Amino acid sequence: MNSWHLAIQSFKHYLPVNLAIALGVAAATAVLTGALLVGDSMRTSLRDLTLDRLGETDDLLISRGFFDQSSMRPDNNQELAAFWDQSVPAILFNNGTVETQDSSQSGIQRAANVNVFGVPNEFWQLDTSGISVNELSGDTAIINRALADQLGIADSESASPVTLRIPKPTQLPAESALGAKRDLIESLVGIEVVQILPNEGLAGFSMHQSQLDSPNIFVPVQMLQDSLSRSALRHKSSSEQVNVSFLGRTDANRAAAADFQNVLRELPRTLEDEGISLKRVTQTFESDGQSATVFDYWTLSSEQLVLLPAVVSAIEETFPGAKPVFTYLANDIRKSDSESGIPFSMIAAIDIDDAFPLRDVDGQRIQPPSEDEIVINEWAANDIDVDVGDSLTIAWFDPETTHGKQTKQEATLVVSAIAALTEPYEAFEVRRRGEVVPAKFDTAPTLANDPNLTPEVPGVTDAESIENWDLPFETASKLRPSDDTYWENHRTTPKAFVSFATGQKLWSSRFGDVTSYRIPAKTERSEIQTRLLSAIAETKGASGFELITLRQNALTASSGSTPFDVLFLALSMFVIASGLILVSLLFRLTLQSRASEVGLLQAVGLPAKRVSGIWIREMLLVCILGAVLGILIGIGYAAAMIWGLKTWWVGAISKPIIDLHIGPVSILIGFVSGILICVGTIFWALRSLRRQSVRGMLAGRIDESASLPNRKSKKWMPVAIVSMLVLAVILSVLAINLSGDAQAGSFMGSGFCVLAAMLMFVYSMLERDGESNSATDLQQLALMSLRRNPLRSTLTIGLVAVASFLIAAVSSFRLTPTEQGTAGFDYVAQSSQPLFSNLSSADGQTELLDATLPPSTRVFGFRFKPGEDASCNNLYQSTQPRVLGATQDFIDSFNAEVPAFAWGGSVAESDAESANPWTMLNRSYDDGAIPVIIDKNTANYSLKIFAPGGDYVVHFDTGETVTFRVVGFLSNTILQGSLLVSEDSFVRAFPYLGGSRYFLIDSENETDSAQAVAVLEQQLGDEGFDARSAPRLLANFMSVQNTYLSTFQSLGALGLLLGTFGLAAVQIRNVLERKRELGLMRAVGFGKGRLAGMILIENGWLLGTGLVVGILAALCGTLPHYLFGDASVPWVALGGIFIAIFAIGIVASLLATRILSQMNLLDSLKA
Repeated sequence: MNSWHLAIQSFKHYLPVNLAIALGVAAATAVLTGALLVGDSMRTSLRDLTLDRLGETDDLLISRGFFDQSSMRPDNNQELAAFWDQSVPAILFNNGTVETQDSSQSGIQRAANVNVFGVPNEFWQLDTSGISVNELSGDTAIINRALADQLGIADSESASPVTLRIPKPTQLPAESALGAKRDLIESLVGIEVVQILPNEGLAGFSMHQSQLDSPNIFVPVQMLQDSLSRSALRHKSSSEQVNVSFLGRTDANRAAAADFQNVLRELPRTLEDEGISLKRVTQTFESDGQSATVFDYWTLSSEQLVLLPAVVSAIEETFPGAKPVFTYLANDIRKSDSESGIPFSMIAAIDIDDAFPLRDVDGQRIQPPSEDEIVINEWAANDIDVDVGDSLTIAWFDPETTHGKQTKQEATLVVSAIAALTEPYEAFEVRRRGEVVPAKFDTAPTLANDPNLTPEVPGVTDAESIENWDLPFETASKLRPSDDTYWENHRTTPKAFVSFATGQKLWSSRFGDVTSYRIPAKTERSEIQTRLLSAIAETKGASGFELITLRQNALTASSGSTPFDVLFLALSMFVIASGLILVSLLFRLTLQSRASEVGLLQAVGLPAKRVSGIWIREMLLVCILGAVLGILIGIGYAAAMIWGLKTWWVGAISKPIIDLHIGPVSILIGFVSGILICVGTIFWALRSLRRQSVRGMLAGRIDESASLPNRKSKKWMPVAIVSMLVLAVILSVLAINLSGDAQAGSFMGSGFCVLAAMLMFVYSMLERDGESNSATDLQQLALMSLRRNPLRSTLTIGLVAVASFLIAAVSSFRLTPTEQGTAGFDYVAQSSQPLFSNLSSADGQTELLDATLPPSTRVFGFRFKPGEDASCNNLYQSTQPRVLGATQDFIDSFNAEVPAFAWGGSVAESDAESANPWTMLNRSYDDGAIPVIIDKNTANYSLKIFAPGGDYVVHFDTGETVTFRVVGFLSNTILQGSLLVSEDSFVRAFPYLGGSRYFLIDSENETDSAQAVAVLEQQLGDEGFDARSAPRLLANFMSVQNTYLSTFQSLGALGLLLGTFGLAAVQIRNVLERKRELGLMRAVGFGKGRLAGMILIENGWLLGTGLVVGILAALCGTLPHYLFGDASVPWVALGGIFIAIFAIGIVASLLATRILSQMNLLDSLKA
């Protein structure tokens, strides 16, 4: 008979006993498998949600500005069709505001930061959800349920018309000198809601991945085009302008669009699509039948007035001979000793050389001016009566504004020459749509007669009168009749010239330092366009287009920020541990009950190694049976966990989006892992056979004393106990001076030391011989029974104690909002549109609100780069978190003794940085890295950054690649989910994002704060200003961790309960093992009731001691944290859990006594 045959026969013979062990294996396997299935289910659910929202959309082509939609259709060009099968041009704004009258008609319901989609009806062909969608036409809209709920709209039939507010596209950056700071919103009123779609399919589309639903509104693209083409886009050659294109590819084409540079090179775009103007500038003069060319060149300029530095690089690399021009608006040009001068004049910074041979009034070639010299034209020289050698003072507004305020600058330059300027006999004429008819000359004009040295700026260069300039500052009061005459005759012709280097020195900004390039006319238009578009495609950051690989990015993000399989394995560790200990205990009892069989096998000549092998084979069969059962139970366990995540523990995932998905890989891993760990547990328990005597086993005894500590080690037990207690005291004392997680961890370590000391004390007491005079005879008998195997009894107590300790101690990590989490701020606000005034100043409040806030109110505005929510509320893996730019006022505010945010670590090096870690944001690194501060939870869980000092590189969809250097961690604050940098760093990384969209608000009292917020929301409703209570926001963040703790407690209680039933199973085995002993006791006069009481006392003593030890150790760990830290312990809930567990354990113990009462113990004596 071979070993396997013997193992199989033994497995069948002892099937009832083996089934008990298999159930323990099933418990461990079920939890392993269930945890893996929960992780699978979360990832698959996120993936399904992602694919549902994308429909057939694969990529999104976005533009910095607007482009002609006709060029982006596959049916119109072969280049596009080579990459994508479907292309739907559209208009997309991620920061719209929608408002409507509420149902009572007594107020306005408003939703901010709404995704606004201007789409054609074929857009819905990309949807795969199967939802029927109404066609859109005229002033109609479709909204999703998320937006409808925010607006309080129950159904489309009862919906009042809505007003849609979108950002008005601007050519000039709002924070440039000429950029508009007000009237930046386009309002569309009286839009009828014709359908409300569920938050499924494309109706739930969002650029930033989150399981939460985004508020979306869909309107006809024609409606937005008509509105914008009458205002912000009136300068475009076509009215069919869009800023995005939704792109879909078949599987065959998915790899074709992988290289964006190749895609961009092939896109059928124009320079106008890239926001660049190419214009032929020609000035001829006909005299005596002969036509002479004064100047003839191509000018390249930008819609945004200043060319992007990357575009400048592309132009200079492609056309080395191109001549740069930097034209700037001077507020005043005057003689240095005069009070008055010429208001609002163009000054061109251009090098005077062979390519631009400017001549003076005497016809002589003007020499290039030095850095402190200026050339003034003939008209200006006559107007303010200056001559060569005179000093001129020029004044201008700084090219960058600060919080909407213009800063005036001045420079004094010496006149080096006076350039000749010819007066026309017929002035310029402005026709409809801003078309300007050139002036006519009867005398030859000069190179200085060139208004095209100034790029076109709608609202300025096309204005009929200088009084009609559309500028963010007042001009009319300073103008003179002569200034308007100059405008009529010369338009934007510069009145002065400086060297290009001087212009860069005076007017350079983060937006650039070149307004146009002059390219010789000998080059053909087509050549310029082809070569420049190719160069732009090759130059990083030059193109206005970016291709977002939506599907690829979204599927990567759907891997999740939290590995739920690992999380639930950790949360369920005591269920697994309980199962394994139960397997070990049951196997040991089985081994002891079959000791005579083992002894017989060895007595007839089988080697101990082969006997062990037979047992391993038999237990392998048991483990396989248990693992099969565990897989089935594990699926149910996973379903129960998912149900819990959708109900009790929904705070952990914010929205019940998870469904059960059964993955074969997880099933296989769970099956194999369950078998391996259980076989390993059994193998570990089987080692004791090597130390047993055959004679003892033949007598039915297995001596476990071999595994007990020897006499020498017993002497060290008091020393170990005292050492553990001393270490616990040291950790508690150290923890008083710590904070946050460090403090909680120290107190937790202190509790563990107390737990270890108490378990060692219990073991030493069980091992001690002697009687207890204070106990009854029955109690003495029960205690003596437990002392027969002190190690087993201590392990059993330890299982209950450790589980009890962790269930109680982990509660100390429950979080409640604190002042250190809010830094005393009462509200957190966000606006749809940027605000450019300082709301903490009275002037800023008056300018923006037409009102003032309570005097004690502070409003700190942050620059805002939209991105993904990287807080623990977002289940998706964040790769492009939002960025906040903190002002210097905010940073400096923490220099004073004021409430401050809690810190979780920093790289502060000086006393000043340690006193105010926010000042680390002002650091400068040679490699260009940007200092950043992140909340610790965001860093650890979402961004996988575990310590300050490292780098975090982000590739933004808008084209920027930024290296952030982590200089500090905040700890559990309202600033979770964002990267915090200084304002200076922000504008360096994102130069075209102006104004503030994120705000922290506080006052001396809550009443003033509430009043301030009411005013802000009322006056800034069009801008989508929306405030939230800071403590409630913090509580929302903390609810995630608290929910995980509740989950841990629930699963820990389940493990403890399993351990309790294990105790009952062990006690039943003990009763069966001790039949002869109990029979003898029955024969000498013990009644069944007394024997049952003894068994109940034994089990109750084990259970009770474990609970008491665990709870006392937890109290030692949590009480200091409760007194000196931020612990918030749910004492009542914990008390209920432990009382219920103890009660269930006693009920389970009664099963053992019931078996005892049904046994014929006298018969056992005969056996």
